[in-house]
Amino acid sequence: MLTQEQSRKYIEQSGINCPHCNSSNIEGGSMDMNAGNIYQNIWCNDCQEEWTDEYALVGVTETEVEV
Repeated sequence: MLTQEQSRKYIEQSGINCPHCNSSNIEGGSMDMNAGNIYQNIWCNDCQEEWTDEYALVGVTETEVEV
């Protein structure tokens, strides 16, 4: 189980390294969406730990259509 400190550090580093062993050898599976939130299972190929990243909708930007 992740400690609060491990979670905080992982989020501050934008999820680029394993929160358990700090390896950059991590991969993610498909994403599942539910009411403005997205969940993705992530695993570390070095220490074999697994966790779920949680993403939340924080804004919207209109796309300009070229005519």
